[in-house]
Amino acid sequence: MPVRCLSFVTYGETGRDWHLEKLANPTWDRIVASVHRLDRFRYPWVWLFIGHEDEDATVDCLTIMGGEGVYWVGLSAGKYEQLRLFAPGKGQEEVDLWTSDQGFADRACS
Repeated sequence: MPVRCLSFVTYGETGRDWHLEKLANPTWDRIVASVHRLDRFRYPWVWLFIGHEDEDATVDCLTIMGGEGVYWVGLSAGKYEQLRLFAPGKGQEEVDLWTSDQGFADRACS
């Protein structure tokens, strides 16, 4: 299934000012580079849209958030909204995955 749109946000030094970028029909190398660039603060997440919609991450989209060796993966597709990748029983402490602006944390899994 092809990725129809790669979206990512870039935050400024303060973690408050940001802008969203979209790349239609990204190459695999561009997708990999975007995931490797994740750092939890300036580049906290990427959205990989697999459907026709490229505005709403709750519709046909893979979200990868985090960086620096800690990642969170969520999938929204069809009737499922934000299915999360977890390994039950592997930890319950919260991990900060996005540390700028509004931020995001979720329970740890390994």
